Amino acid sequence: MNIVFIHIAKAAGSTVNRYFLDRLGRERCALHIESDLAWRDDEARARLVTDKTFLSGHIMYREFRDKLDLGDCFTFTFLRDPRAQVVSHLAWIRRLAESAEAARLAAHPPYIARLAGKLAGLDLGNAGQMAGFVAGLGPEEHALLDNPQVRYLRGGRNQGPVNEGDVQSAKARLGRLDAFGVVEELQDGLAGIARALGLAPPATLPSENVQEDKYGMSAADPRLMAALHPLIRHDLELYAAAVARRAGWPGAAVDIPPLDYDQLHGHLDQATGRVVSGWARLADMPEPVALDVRVNGERRATVTADRPRPDLAEKFGRDCAFSWPCEPGRGPNAGDLVSVVVSGTGIELEGSPMRCP
Repeated sequence: MNIVFIHIAKAAGSTVNRYFLDRLGRERCALHIESDLAWRDDEARARLVTDKTFLSGHIMYREFRDKLDLGDCFTFTFLRDPRAQVVSHLAWIRRLAESAEAARLAAHPPYIARLAGKLAGLDLGNAGQMAGFVAGLGPEEHALLDNPQVRYLRGGRNQGPVNEGDVQSAKARLGRLDAFGVVEELQDGLAGIARALGLAPPATLPSENVQEDKYGMSAADPRLMAALHPLIRHDLELYAAAVARRAGWPGAAVDIPPLDYDQLHGHLDQATGRVVSGWARLADMPEPVALDVRVNGERRATVTADRPRPDLAEKFGRDCAFSWPCEPGRGPNAGDLVSVVVSGTGIELEGSPMRCP
C-alpha cells in the first residue's frame, strides 16, 4: 500500500516529510514528486509507485486520482489557518528576492521571479499597498495565491478562480481522504495518522523549512487580513469545516450534507475490452460522482464523472462523463459482466450491468 501525502504549500509539509523519512528511510520515500520526471511518464511512474511506500508532492488531489488507484492508497493532508498560511507563503516568495537566494530563485519559473520582485518593492505590512498588490495579480500569480487549500482539494476540471462550488467539492474531498489534520494541532494529527499506519507516533516534531522573517506582515493584523481576504476567503470556509471535526482521527468527517442518491442520474453507455464509459451526475449538486468499475463483481478501478462531453454539457451545463481505458490484464474479456456503481454504495447506473461483447 502506498501512503500519499497531498503537500499543500506552507502547511507543515516539510515536517511531515521529515517524519516519514525518519520512520521509513529515504529509500522508501519519494518527496516533491511534482519535480520528478518519473511522475510524468506512465511506465516510470508505475516503477516509482512499486519501489516507494511514501509519495509526497505539491500535487492536487485530482492529479493523484487520475494517475494512481487511490483505492489502494492511504491518502491524507494537513490544512493550515489560511491567515497564517498566506502570510507564510508571501514571505517565502519575498525571500527569494534576497541576493543570497539567487540560486534558489533561478530554479523557479520566471513568473515567480517577477512576483518576488513585486513583493520586494512593497511594504508588506501596509494594508493599502497589499490591497493594490492583490488587485493587480496576473493570471499565473493569481493561480498560485488564490485560495490554494481549496485548489489542492477541489474536484472537477475547473482551472480558473476558486468559487463556492469548489469549496463544497473540497469539503467532500476532505471527507473522502483516509485522514486529515490541521497544522495548529500537528503533533496530535500526525500521531493519529501514525497509529492508523502502524507506525510509532512522533515524540517531538522538528521545525523544517520555517520562514521566520514575515517582512512586517502579521496574521493578527485585521487591516492586512482584510486586504488579503480575496486570497483566503474560500480557504477560511474549508478550514472552518476541518477544525469543526478535528477530533476525529483518522478519517475525520467534515460537516457536509449526505449525498441524496435519489437525485442520481446516469448511464453506462459501453463496456468493451478497450473502454468502459458513460455519465453520471447528482441533480442540484456540484460535486462530481465517484464510481467503481467492477468486472464480474471485482472492483477494477475508481473513476470520477467529471470529463467533458459536448452533449452532456449542452443538456446539463456541466462536465459529467466518465471513461476508463481498460488496462492490459484488468479490462473485461468477452462475456464478462461489467457493472458501474457509486463508490461506497451498491447503487448501479442505468444500463449496468452490461455484458462485454
